[in-house]
This record gives sequence, structure tokens and C-alpha cells, in this order.
Amino acid sequence: AFVPGGDAAALLASLADAEEAALAACATKLNECRRELTTAAKRERAKGGAAPVADGTGARKPTVIIVGGGCAGATTARWFDLHFSDRFDLYLVDPKEYHEYTPHVTRARVSTGDVQRRIRPRHSEYVRHGTVVVEPCQAVMADHIRVGSAGSDGTVLPFDYLIIASGTSYAENIKAVSPSLDYRLRQFAAERKSLEAAERVVVIGGGILAMETCGDVRDAFPNKELILVCRSTILRKSGPVPHPILKADWEARGVRVVDYEAMLPLEDGATHYVTDKGTKVCPVEGTRAIWCIGRGAPNAQFMPKTSLDAFGYIRV
Repeated sequence: AFVPGGDAAALLASLADAEEAALAACATKLNECRRELTTAAKRERAKGGAAPVADGTGARKPTVIIVGGGCAGATTARWFDLHFSDRFDLYLVDPKEYHEYTPHVTRARVSTGDVQRRIRPRHSEYVRHGTVVVEPCQAVMADHIRVGSAGSDGTVLPFDYLIIASGTSYAENIKAVSPSLDYRLRQFAAERKSLEAAERVVVIGGGILAMETCGDVRDAFPNKELILVCRSTILRKSGPVPHPILKADWEARGVRVVDYEAMLPLEDGATHYVTDKGTKVCPVEGTRAIWCIGRGAPNAQFMPKTSLDAFGYIRV
């Protein structure tokens, strides 16, 4: 029995044998449930009017599911749709109804008009023969995935081939999370208004995203105070050569460069943005800070803990 204040590690160790015995006892039933689930999923899909389409020989076409509608997923889906719609039954699964071209998001942040829609086509515009499923992926199994919103039972989609192109995450709205295209357009219109209203803009980071952001803000607002803060050198991964060239170029364009200093997270009640060396970069009031501090963890929360290498999936 568990004794409060006892050794938690010892408790977990004592459960290991019981867990192994339970898994062995359930192995047969688990396999039966797996077969029943796959069969039921195929019946469910057929009942909903999305039954597999036969090719000229009468055989069922293999099903390809692509999880993720970013650059890799959208390009792959379009390729299958254009060239192999007669050989594969294609499903594109994405929590958004549209593809967003990530490299142009920094430009879209400061732009108005047609550029907003040109970088955000709806998936249905290029997936014409397949099926677009506008739902997040809940879980990936050996021969099917489950899609649906958090807290729901979800819908099962069986596959023959699975391509995982779920990408990664960024700070500062670089990656879209809203399912509606109209909402995303309103979001960027509000973003531009916040930049227009700011007295100054501080871009935090020294990588490619920071360089693109800094350039787009300077082009859109040539007279606005602009500050670039990087913890090391500019484009550090490219070696020592770019830093002095780019620093001189930014300063010639009126950008204040604070290098070799890391911006500290903004604390509640702070009046200034401060670096790890104690430099007060600028007041918080009137400043729009854009954090360009790299990619986050891959979007793989739906992936199982065990390897899928034996099950014919592709990770992009």
C-alpha cells in the first residue's frame, strides 16, 4: 500500500510486474479490438459517402492521409491531387481550412490588400479530387488516425500510407492556429494597426526570421523607431562574417542594434525592456515587441510513444 511520504520510486517499481502481467493477459483482446476498430472505421467512412473508390480493375485504391497543411503537407497534397488521383484516395487533415505560406507571414504582418489572401489559399482550391478534413489530429495508430476537437470521441480514418507534415510552432503568431480564414485575416489587420499605433518596434532575435521581420517593418514604416536586440551575433549560425556587414547596414537604415545581449522576459509591472546585462533598451509603454527566438517543439503531441517505423508512415 502507498504510504504518504514514502518512496514514490519504490511504489512505481512495485507496479511494473503487475503492468506486464496485465498487458500479457490483455494482448489477445487488444488485437481483437484493433481489428474491430479498423473494420468499423471503414464502415463509418463508407456510410458517410467517403467510401474508397475503385480503380479500373475493380480493386480498392490505397488511401493516403497527409496530416498537416503547411508548406510540406500542402505541396505533397497538391502533387498527389494533380498526378495520382486515379491511383490513391487522398485525405488532407489540417485544423485550418486554408494553407498559409509561412515565409511570407512577416510581410503579411505589415501589408494590406491582396497579399493577405494570396498567401492563404483554402485547401479546397488545390485538393480537388481528394477530401479535406478540417479537424486536428488526435492520435496516430498503426493503420488509422483519429481526428476531432479536444474532448470529443473523434472520427477514425484508416490509411494505407500516412504522411506526417505537422511542422512546428513559433511565437508571435507566425504559425496560424485559428481554423477560419476570415478570422486570420482580421487578426493580421489588427496586427498592422498595433504596429501603426506603436511609437517604436523592438525585434528580439538575430536569426533569419528576425532579419526578415526587421526588414519588413523598416520598409513599411521607414520613419518609426526600430531596435534590433540579439543575444550573440547576427545570423550566428552562418559564422562571423555576416555580423559586421549586416550591423552596419541596419544602422545605416536607422536601426539601433543591441548585440551580445539577451532580452529578458517582461515581468509584470516592468516599465522597461531590459537585457541580461542590465541595459534598459526602451520603455514598455508605446513599444511593440516582436519575439523572433526560433522554432518551438515539433507538433507531435498526437504521436504515439512507440515507434511507427514498421507501419509505412512518412514524416516530412
